[in-house]
Amino acid sequence: MYNEEAKNIARYNSLSKAVLLLTEKRNKSTLADRGYLRRVWEKIAESGNSSDKNINSYLNTKTIERWEYFFDSIVTTKEPKHLKIAYLCGPDPLNDLNVLTKLGVLQENIWAIESDKRTYEIAVDSLIAANFPFLKIIRSDFKSFIEYTPIRFDIIYLDFCDTIYSRADGPKNLETITAIAKHQSLASLGILITNFALVSKEQDEKGFELLSKFAAGYLYPKSFLEVKDTGRFGDGVEAEGIYEDEFFDLVKNDLAPYYSQFVTRVIMDIFCLNVHVDRFMNNQKQRNLFFDKLLYKNKPRYILRKKVESLFTYQRNGGGGDIFVDHGSWALPWSFAYFLGFILVNGDDKEISEHGPKFINQLTSYSKNGNDFFEKMTAFYYLKDEDPDLEIFYSNSLKRIAKNWKAFEKHIFCDVFLFHQLKDLMIRQISMPYHINIAKSRRWRYKAKNTEMYMDMLVFDECRYLYDWMPTIDMLKDNLSNIENELSFRYVLDALGKHKRWYFDEFFSGTAIIDQHTKKFRAKMLRKRKEIKTS
Repeated sequence: MYNEEAKNIARYNSLSKAVLLLTEKRNKSTLADRGYLRRVWEKIAESGNSSDKNINSYLNTKTIERWEYFFDSIVTTKEPKHLKIAYLCGPDPLNDLNVLTKLGVLQENIWAIESDKRTYEIAVDSLIAANFPFLKIIRSDFKSFIEYTPIRFDIIYLDFCDTIYSRADGPKNLETITAIAKHQSLASLGILITNFALVSKEQDEKGFELLSKFAAGYLYPKSFLEVKDTGRFGDGVEAEGIYEDEFFDLVKNDLAPYYSQFVTRVIMDIFCLNVHVDRFMNNQKQRNLFFDKLLYKNKPRYILRKKVESLFTYQRNGGGGDIFVDHGSWALPWSFAYFLGFILVNGDDKEISEHGPKFINQLTSYSKNGNDFFEKMTAFYYLKDEDPDLEIFYSNSLKRIAKNWKAFEKHIFCDVFLFHQLKDLMIRQISMPYHINIAKSRRWRYKAKNTEMYMDMLVFDECRYLYDWMPTIDMLKDNLSNIENELSFRYVLDALGKHKRWYFDEFFSGTAIIDQHTKKFRAKMLRKRKEIKTS
């Protein structure tokens, strides 16, 4: 299986592309490249309406040059010899190692991880025999290694060869991915490569049925889904008027294209949303910068709980709280509610009752438990919104900004920049989530013996060239009238919004400066998963 032709092609394609993106094409692998701010400014000056051109004139070339100089300090150049790599090596670490060293990666910068004692011993013997004395091989499961070794890797390659959710005992694949995101183990611009299997009905009927329910429950509330075999996106299930049980039957009857999306969206959400929410909601000092009255044993906390509970008023086939009538804006809370048993699609489902909470616990293994995280996530979704009742939870600094943020008295460009969008930016500035580069990420599908394999090469960026450019909350509250500063970070934010457009409808919605259909400023779409066929 490790040396099959299709597997070798997938291995080379993913690793060679990853090395190229982080070296030779590094400056084009960030969500906003070095020239993005200048291009937005030039585009508005050239073809904006008279009002936009007038506002655009407040941003001068001196500030643009300053940001470009700052960008260079964040996104430094690298050669293959500078890259640090970690991978699951299995019994034959030479397969991946030979590819990496031929690409110019130094064996001294490569870490191979293997947990099984006998497999580890075989791998060590093969490395010694092949004269790779400087490669670091560690006997450990990958999750534990990440937790006790604070190294940031440019590329992490996880060839699991198993389904994304495993019912078997032992280390859990999703817990490994969650640990990588939680401990910021990918470099600020880094690439995660994963390889997951899809079992067929013939191989594992119960596993196939369970994965069908998981894929359906996770994808159902998403605002946009990939259109089968087209490489394009279309409206989600809700917009098509398809009810939950109908969608579950669709997925079960044609699992492969939905499993393909399920794998990608789960990993994206872990890095871009789950860990971000956990880091913010479980850090009281960080949270108090924005919401310093949530833990008081008085009326505000009672109101928050009541507000959150009201989101879950459920009416079958229409109506109810926000989480049900506006799936796209509450996609993750909806899915978590399904897996935790708060939403029943086909009656009392014993498999979901047993495995749904386990799945959520694996997604949130850094938290106390899945239910605790679900409660905090739902509260976070509410707190980051635009509800006027939220002000009772605000810190004095956030109140002052909210009071003086006059969105409709300002420039609007393509979208009005509302207060909740600014609030989201300020929170992300200190919670430090990853963002996915949709345009540069790649995916492959191939068959290993009789098993379908799904390989994802996802490019993640912490976007510090935006967040570290912005003023912090107490610097911003006295600087709201500085149009030039606001324009500079909003122009860069336009790039982030173009990458999340079809994937994270609940965040950064409505932050475009230039229309998403404008050439060179279009909203990004993942490329169609490429099928590797061999003779």
